[in-house]
Amino acid sequence: MVGVLLAGLVAWTVLDIFFAPVGQVEHERTTQHVLLGCLWGLMALYTAGARLDRALYGSGLVHAMAAYALLVGVHGLVRLAGAWDYATLVTLAKHLFWIVGFAAAARLQRAGALPARDLNRAAQVAIVCVSARLIASVFDGTVMDYEATGWAYWVARLLPLLLLVPQPGIVGRAVLVSAVVAVVCTLKRGALLAIILGQLGFLLAWGRVHPRQRSRAVALAVLVGLVVAGVLAWRWEPFVGRLADLQSLETAGSWRGSFYRIILAQWCRLDVVRQIFGAGFWAVPDLLERVWVRQYAHSDWLEILYDYGLLGVGVFAWLNLAMLGLMRQAWRRRDETLPALVMSVVIFWLGTLYSGFTFWPEMVWFGLLLGYAAGHIEAGRRRCTRRGAI
Repeated sequence: MVGVLLAGLVAWTVLDIFFAPVGQVEHERTTQHVLLGCLWGLMALYTAGARLDRALYGSGLVHAMAAYALLVGVHGLVRLAGAWDYATLVTLAKHLFWIVGFAAAARLQRAGALPARDLNRAAQVAIVCVSARLIASVFDGTVMDYEATGWAYWVARLLPLLLLVPQPGIVGRAVLVSAVVAVVCTLKRGALLAIILGQLGFLLAWGRVHPRQRSRAVALAVLVGLVVAGVLAWRWEPFVGRLADLQSLETAGSWRGSFYRIILAQWCRLDVVRQIFGAGFWAVPDLLERVWVRQYAHSDWLEILYDYGLLGVGVFAWLNLAMLGLMRQAWRRRDETLPALVMSVVIFWLGTLYSGFTFWPEMVWFGLLLGYAAGHIEAGRRRCTRRGAI
């Protein structure tokens, strides 16, 4: 059944990348939504149907995940109760998809049913599909379309799964190169920065886990650096043109400066109750549509501040600190998942800071890696406890 789940995730990825025209609205994506619902339900069944693992599900990360899911779920249901809308239902399911993926992966890993190699292979297939679409978009002239550039972050979220196994092999390295080429081709600066800093985090963590094999990680980093340099040299003029928006705070980061200013100003004008508890689920796009253009905040922190208030920011901060705690446990135990985990969380932190991560359904791949790592680290802790008892 785990193979069916991973195959379904890859199929959904291919369907959403190749058979969803850019700009297609939610009501026209019925096939994708049916498959998304089936995957959502399957992972929920994996989680609910398993025996409760008190140590794993009693961890700080799981508590923080549950609190965040409850926060989003309550706000989403309140909005649906006020005005039923199919798009809102789908958006709520997407917001919670990665959290369900985390819970299912943690439970499956603890049951020994989710090998790292299977996750790695599924990620390879998904990355090849997304990378091929991105590279093709450079030649068909659609590379700067809204969703096409957004797919670069999809690749960034998948990359750490390629490095979840100690030896990715020739095929894994080839897929890694294709992924980096695809991201650089889009000239998506945020995704490129996330991959570079994530790679540095991977290097640091690899040295902790494999102190005698640092040369492997260094060689991989050099390979990535050479690929980035080569593609940037080819795409240098368009890349310089993309930097033109830095001339003004308003236009900086593809108009992020304007989005941030509007959202902060409007949050300050809310009454105290809504400043604490938020303006409601998915309120930022509605706000920006009234003021200027329908968009998300391009910062999960600002999105959460306006939608869920200071309470939401506190819960999200707790979730991020819990991820830091998980990495700390892996660091202390020299757990083999540490390098991929660090890279993945670094990419997540950067993406939530200056982009929008938590509501994209492809975040499920991040949830799978996070859940797998949590289960693996807990298994290592138990082995150490048993040895101490002996």
